[in-house]
This record gives sequence, structure tokens and C-alpha cells, in this order.
Amino acid sequence: MSKGLPKSEIIHKRDEIQSLLKKGESFAHHPVRAIYEIHPSENPGVTVMFSVPKRKFKHAVDRNRIKRLLREGYRLNKQNLTENVKKHQLTVRVMFLFTGRELPEFTRLQDKIILTLQRLEQCCESFVDQES
Repeated sequence: MSKGLPKSEIIHKRDEIQSLLKKGESFAHHPVRAIYEIHPSENPGVTVMFSVPKRKFKHAVDRNRIKRLLREGYRLNKQNLTENVKKHQLTVRVMFLFTGRELPEFTRLQDKIILTLQRLEQCCESFVDQES
């Protein structure tokens, strides 16, 4: 499995983003909040997006750095989630929202992303249990 993050795995469409924000469920492992939607699908996969609020980080340089760290942490640790999703024929959309107030260290942020991805795997398992 490739460790890349192709454009096809990133949410761009306004409709998908609005649907995710309206209908999605969420949980947090400070400083990362995950908003997600799970659907059964014939085209299984995970699509993601990353967001950092302008209100907390005024400078675009800081927001872009945090998004880059979030993307890298996700890219390095996504294998278990994607395998689980494909095994159960699910489509998962996830928004990673940074909620901290200071620039994070990569190692701390990566630990939180790993916890978030493990929790998403549990959510997928419970979704499959509910469906059957």
C-alpha cells in the first residue's frame, strides 16, 4: 500500500463539506477534532480534509504549517483505517479540525492523529455491527 495522499483522497466539493458538517458525528483528542460520516458503498475508501481556524491563527503561514503537519501525520498512519474500510465496503469522510491555540510539535500532533484514527476504526466496526 502506498503511503501517498493523492488528490482523489481529499474532499474538495462544497456539497460534501456541507453534508459532513451538517450530518457528521464528531469527537476530539485535543488539539485535533474529527468530524466524520460513514456510509456503505460499492466504491470503498476514505476521503479527508484538514482545517485550521483563521480566528485562532491569523497568519496564513501558521495555518498552512499546521495543515501540512496534519496531512503528514495522517499520511503516515492511514493504512489500518483504509484496510478496515475496504474490508467492510464502507465510504468514510473525515474532517480533521485543529482546535489548539499554539503551533504544535509534530510528534505530539502525530500521537493525537494516531488516537483519532484508532477511534475512527472503532466507529467503523460499530457501524458494521449496527448494519448487520
